[in-house]
Amino acid sequence: MISDSQRAMLAARPRTPQFGATEGLVKIGHYRRAMPVTMARMMENALDWEHLPTLHASSFSSIDLIDSGPWGWQAEAAVPSGSAEAPDRLQIIELLVDTQKHHWVTTILGGVAEGNQIHTQAVALGKDEIEVQVDFFVPDTGLTDEQSRQYGQVMSTIYAQLYDEDESMMARRQQEMQAWAAFRKSKDGREDALDLGPVEEVRAALPRIVPFNGGRFKLDWQDGAFVVFSVRCPHMLGPLDDEPVTDGVVACPWHGYAFDVASGACRDHPGLKLETPPTAVVEDGRLKLRASN
Repeated sequence: MISDSQRAMLAARPRTPQFGATEGLVKIGHYRRAMPVTMARMMENALDWEHLPTLHASSFSSIDLIDSGPWGWQAEAAVPSGSAEAPDRLQIIELLVDTQKHHWVTTILGGVAEGNQIHTQAVALGKDEIEVQVDFFVPDTGLTDEQSRQYGQVMSTIYAQLYDEDESMMARRQQEMQAWAAFRKSKDGREDALDLGPVEEVRAALPRIVPFNGGRFKLDWQDGAFVVFSVRCPHMLGPLDDEPVTDGVVACPWHGYAFDVASGACRDHPGLKLETPPTAVVEDGRLKLRASN
């Protein structure tokens, strides 16, 4: 928990990233990567502090927001210690972004790795492809060339994994947005019902994902009844397709938002709710999905 004096210090800091300004720091490494995602998704990702402990659980065990805005964010994060006996290590992280120039500076302001900075520049390679160019800097404490090289390799390995996970999220989000936009532009009308087949055959193949009227829904059998719920998280369209249902709740793998599958209500944010699913009905021994009113 940060102190009042720390909060005051953070509030007084400039909100503009000093990209390329590295006084008192030394560069220890560089990482670059092309990704099949749009610039909009990349900049959205940079500002998205909330996904860190869920999507990047091996690097962050928790995060508590201190302040955020169009300029970026400040947060207190916990980093896994790597040992069951040792407590997680805390960091105060600041990310300042220039959304017009597509670059941002991440600084560790307190805790483990205090003083480290990461400067990231995103470059458009095409309509749906970007490249990130990342430079790693640490305080000039007299590291040898070999120590700097090894430290840089560690950071590059960490960032390769982080961007593996981020790329998957960004690409899937873009795919979901495009699919929904295409459905809305489609001239095809909405279906009133969808016949899935004989009830026992359907039950034998559960769970299954069923597309219906532009949405995707999971059909399952729980507590003696068919259950249907949307597998698209309403927060940022995260995929719930393969997530387990525990005690009637499914959680998004991107940000951890948890939803009651029966009501669609979000346990963490009352303003969020899963898309209204079709209703499963049995008629003449066949299972049908009917559009809800």
